[in-house]
Amino acid sequence: MKAEARPESIENDWDVLYRDYADVYDRFAAVPKTPTWSEVVGERFDLRGKCVLDVGTGSGRSIARLAPRAGEVIGLDIEAAMLAVARTNLVSIGLEGVRLVAGDSAQLPLVTDSVDAVTAITLASLYYYEPTVAFCREAERVARPGGVVITVNIAPRWYGGELAEVVLGMPRSEMQPTEREAALADCGFEWFDYFSVADYGSVEDTVATYGFIFGRRAIARIRDEGIHSVRWKTRVHYKRVPGAGAGETG
Repeated sequence: MKAEARPESIENDWDVLYRDYADVYDRFAAVPKTPTWSEVVGERFDLRGKCVLDVGTGSGRSIARLAPRAGEVIGLDIEAAMLAVARTNLVSIGLEGVRLVAGDSAQLPLVTDSVDAVTAITLASLYYYEPTVAFCREAERVARPGGVVITVNIAPRWYGGELAEVVLGMPRSEMQPTEREAALADCGFEWFDYFSVADYGSVEDTVATYGFIFGRRAIARIRDEGIHSVRWKTRVHYKRVPGAGAGETG
């Protein structure tokens, strides 16, 4: 039977992306951003020598950026395809001492008070209110007193970066924040924003990664205007788990 041709775009279906096109997600995640989220987080939070659980670790790129700043890193993801890519990536860069585990962000397979920090870098399940609250509850359970929970996500009204209006087909002023914002606020998280620029290298590489994910309208704009880099606004939410210890800079 002839293999089904890959579509031009998955039109923002992230579940399909994670399940069927982990290679595209990996290339998208590997695109350099200036500054990187790990630089921003590393400047604000002291993870030196700490045990960090990275929830929704995806293709392992987040682990690779966390490992040099931490003592031990555990990567968790619910998708077997993502964990397979992560294992390959970690072997290719010679990164040792990292443990990969399968699991759900709403029911973390770790014992209570077992890590110093929990990170979630663009975790897809942090979109609706209840899954976000469930993650917060579990993250605070597995983090030791004085530890920190950190999430990094696209800022409200910046889905798709500076091309948000093209991707969503509406003015930025009409876009509504995800339920994640209310959930994290109710769970006692603080936040700050920063800007970065992602350079995809060429127009066709932008189409093959960014356009494949964000839709045909984005692809048309990329080709019409010769776009190869996209500006993003990112929001970092964080919460210190009650108790002594850890130590935060900034």
